Amino acid sequence: MLVKHRTNVIIYTADCVKTGSSSMGLMKKTEGFKKKYLLLALIPAIAAFAVFGDKGLLDIYRLKKELNGILSYNKSLDDENRALEENIRLLKTDKRYIGYIAKKELGMIRKNEVVYKIEDPK
Repeated sequence: MLVKHRTNVIIYTADCVKTGSSSMGLMKKTEGFKKKYLLLALIPAIAAFAVFGDKGLLDIYRLKKELNGILSYNKSLDDENRALEENIRLLKTDKRYIGYIAKKELGMIRKNEVVYKIEDPK
C-alpha cells in the first residue's frame, strides 16, 4: 500500500512488500521516467531541426529575403520597360523628339544651324 505525505515522499508499508505490488509500481515509475526523459531529449532535437533543418526557420528567412530581392529587381525592370515603351511611342509619333535624339546622340544639326565647339585649355 502506498502512502503519500505532504512532502511528496512515498513510503511503502509492510503489506506492499509482502504482496510484491511495490516492484510493479516501481517498474511503472521507471517507464514513466524513461518516457519523460525521452520526451525531454526529443524536444530540443525537434526544435533544432525546426530552426536549422531543411525548410526550417532560417531557410524560410533566407528565402523571404531572396524573394524580396527578386521582387524589387522585377519592379526596376518594369519601370525600365515603361520608360522604353514611352521612348518608342515618342519616336513613332513626335518629330521634335526625333530631332532632339538626333542632335543628342548623333551630333546632327538642322539647316541654318552652326555648332561652336569650345575646348577647355589645360
